[in-house]
Amino acid sequence: MTPVAARAAWRGTAVAIASLLAAATPSRAQTGAALPGTQPFDAVMAAFMAKWRLPSGALVVAAEGRLIYARGFGEAEPGTPATPATLFRVASLSKPLTAMAALRLVEEGRLDLDARVLPILAERFGAALPADPRWAAITLRHLLSHRGGWDRDAAQDPTFLTRARATAGPPGCASTIAFMFGEPLQFDPGSRFAYSDFGYCVAEAVIEARGGDSYEAVVRRLVLVPTGAVRLTIARGDRAGRRVGEALYHAEPGDERPEDPYAFAPIAAAHGWIAAPVDLLRAILAAPTLLQPASVAAMARPTGPVDDAGTTMGLGLFQRPLGDGVMLFHDGSLPGTTALLATPKPGTAWVAVFTVRLHDRGRRQRLRRAIDEALWKAYRAMGAVPEGDLFGRF
Repeated sequence: MTPVAARAAWRGTAVAIASLLAAATPSRAQTGAALPGTQPFDAVMAAFMAKWRLPSGALVVAAEGRLIYARGFGEAEPGTPATPATLFRVASLSKPLTAMAALRLVEEGRLDLDARVLPILAERFGAALPADPRWAAITLRHLLSHRGGWDRDAAQDPTFLTRARATAGPPGCASTIAFMFGEPLQFDPGSRFAYSDFGYCVAEAVIEARGGDSYEAVVRRLVLVPTGAVRLTIARGDRAGRRVGEALYHAEPGDERPEDPYAFAPIAAAHGWIAAPVDLLRAILAAPTLLQPASVAAMARPTGPVDDAGTTMGLGLFQRPLGDGVMLFHDGSLPGTTALLATPKPGTAWVAVFTVRLHDRGRRQRLRRAIDEALWKAYRAMGAVPEGDLFGRF
């Protein structure tokens, strides 16, 4: 698109959002607070949730380091409205938190991004050697950038063993790693990108070994408490283990083959956190001050291409060219959960979470693109960043 055409498109977007705002009647009750001038987010969320039949969710938006929009939509459970402080599964938005904790351990001298992780695993799990000798080449950097050697499109990701298939309860990282020691890698570590939740399972074990505590406790100590993001905890996955204040999750309305949103066993470092969206936003915004400059640079440095559209992968976050800069982002998907995190520039970010996942993979991908496009439209239509900060209210 030419610059002239792009400017015309943004003008058209602003007109369209204004018209939508005037005409839209929210199909989902909303809670929370928003600064004056952020009404475009109300409009796009009302229309978006009605179009995709999303039962509930939340959106929080920050600009210039200040919280400018925080709303919940629908009901967290019957009779209880969803709010920006409701606990939601955030699925793979857990991965940036894992990367931040690992980098804090690097800063403390307990880990090295480019040191081999197999000796650490041997200390933790015994001297048994993996069947594939290429395990010896895997580093922490490989794990955090999905370049460890596992390809879930070529071999099933073991971290998504459902509860129905698990023979001895939900598998944890220790048992999963022991199983994977007997399986071959799909490519040489570091040679290419392939998204891998199992790589983060291995990172979880490394963090526990060098952090001297459970993964959750290490992340809480090094990331969550220092950033004030205290309303995060690890999901249980099953309905009986639902946390106080946590939303209910849903199968897709009208799905002829509905997914059970509680039939999976979360791996904490990969997709296990539940969070108040406003607290997850706090943690992400704090990364540039929580981490040392070298760690911030390592997290944002591309490790290699992801696709042909210019997307690359840093440590825990994807990257996409945006004007003269780079947008950092991640999405999340679990049965009963759709989530998106985007930070187009320092101090500006948004987190959106919804309590349903579309069953069909193609529709699921279209939904993710639609969320991204809708929020960008609202952000660009907002105009000047409003004065004020809502963080004190949440």
